[in-house]
Amino acid sequence: MNRTVTVLIIALCLVTGCIDGGDDNGNGNGGKGNKEPVAFVINGIEVTEVLYILQDIDLGEIHNSRYDLVIMDYSAEGNEDTEFSDDEIGLISEMRVILAYMSIGEAEDYRFYWNTSWDADQDGTPDQGAPSWLDGENPRWDGNYKVRYWMEGWQQLIVGPNGYLERVLDAGFHGVYLDLVDAYEHYDENRSTARAEMIDLVGRIADEARTADPDFLIVPQNGEALGVNSTYQETVDGIGREEIFYLEGSPNPDTASIRADLDRFLQRSGFVIDIEYVDRDLRTAAREKARDAGYLQFVGDVDLSGIPD
Repeated sequence: MNRTVTVLIIALCLVTGCIDGGDDNGNGNGGKGNKEPVAFVINGIEVTEVLYILQDIDLGEIHNSRYDLVIMDYSAEGNEDTEFSDDEIGLISEMRVILAYMSIGEAEDYRFYWNTSWDADQDGTPDQGAPSWLDGENPRWDGNYKVRYWMEGWQQLIVGPNGYLERVLDAGFHGVYLDLVDAYEHYDENRSTARAEMIDLVGRIADEARTADPDFLIVPQNGEALGVNSTYQETVDGIGREEIFYLEGSPNPDTASIRADLDRFLQRSGFVIDIEYVDRDLRTAAREKARDAGYLQFVGDVDLSGIPD
């Protein structure tokens, strides 16, 4: 984790040892009977409740909510015209940690940097004249395009003048929540440097941000295998991981290996946020699993629209 940021673990489950045991599907033993919530002090704020919201963002509802860590888009509609101001973020940031969502492994066709000529026919393949860093559309997410994230053209859109990071900093966010960090997996087979280049990009974002704000938080989503790299561990403050315990409504068969990678972050005084997309009948069980593992958690729908009921 970043040594200029104080992150103190006060998770009582970790102290009492309730994360010991459990099966390969992440079923903790819970034998201690400890029902205390997992809590971390992050930049001086005690965090127990996490909100992850990318659509239908209502700042008034967030202000009145119980959540003390909020992951949200930096813009109401994701575009330049509806970017939140410093005053608006200030309304919800008192006694809360506010992280701005930022995709660094894919380009999104509604962002400020997008040029419609890059895929004018919208067939998912960049047109002639599109930047060399732009790759094909993600077949699972319309309007999201893979990027060759190691190329300077893409990185300038993230950390350059009037880029993504500058807009986030200007709006007064406390940090960034970096999505598609695991995009290196798309290139790993044919590019031996793919992992190292993603680590370098995350490090560049951190260096640029902390020049302006030494306490700025860097929290990647997924890509937990990068935690074997000590430089990466020193750079990030925690990690979010989707679907640790449940995958499409069923127990995730990879829970044990995922948790082994995530343990590296806990051991370095970082925090882990479990993101589970499950129906209501599984939400209580999902919350118990995260608590027993010593993780913060968000449970909701995959569209991340509005505040969950």
